[in-house]
Amino acid sequence: MLQSHPSSFSPPRVIPVKVYEDARKAPLWEQAFYTIWLFAVFMPIEAFEPIRYLCIAGLLGILAIHRNEVFPLMLKAWPLFPIPIFACFSIFWTPYPGDAPKSAALLMLTPILLVVLAARLRAVEFLRLTMFAGWLGTLYSLPYFATFADGGPYAQKNSLAFHMMLVILTSLGTALNDEEPAPIRMIAAVFVPVAFVIQYLADSATSLVFAVAGSAVLIGIKLVWT
Repeated sequence: MLQSHPSSFSPPRVIPVKVYEDARKAPLWEQAFYTIWLFAVFMPIEAFEPIRYLCIAGLLGILAIHRNEVFPLMLKAWPLFPIPIFACFSIFWTPYPGDAPKSAALLMLTPILLVVLAARLRAVEFLRLTMFAGWLGTLYSLPYFATFADGGPYAQKNSLAFHMMLVILTSLGTALNDEEPAPIRMIAAVFVPVAFVIQYLADSATSLVFAVAGSAVLIGIKLVWT
């Protein structure tokens, strides 16, 4: 009579599986589209208004195509919607009735577009695309070198300084991230001092303090975890 022996069985295999990171959903062309939209938002100037409207139409199209994955997430994100809905009622008493409907529509679209981005992008991809948009905004601002103290291409210097702070922090975080591709890390390292110079010339103390403090935190985390 045959008897099995424990030593006759092969040892179990361990197969590594990533359980904390979803597979990429948005293809490269879609990520490029989001970058263009973020750049148009990053530069709140009137010349880019047609681009912003076209991108909004594109985002609504992506919402329609991927509605099966966007709508369930939209239901979970319902706390984002009450404030825009209440704000839409202001069109009935605003002193600017001509601009109110457009502003209300854009305000209502804001949480919808954010949910689309959350459904289609991982957090690291969203930060990377935001950084790319910031790089484009930085390059767009360079010809306004002589007017950085007045805001350059922006309406005021605080807006310029705030956006440069975003470029500094996202670029520095990327430069310190060993998992990012080497070419992207090198380019990010170049944009950090460029954005610092622009922010310094914009003469906004608050944004400069946040940029320095945030950079210190990122470098500290890098030193501690490595």
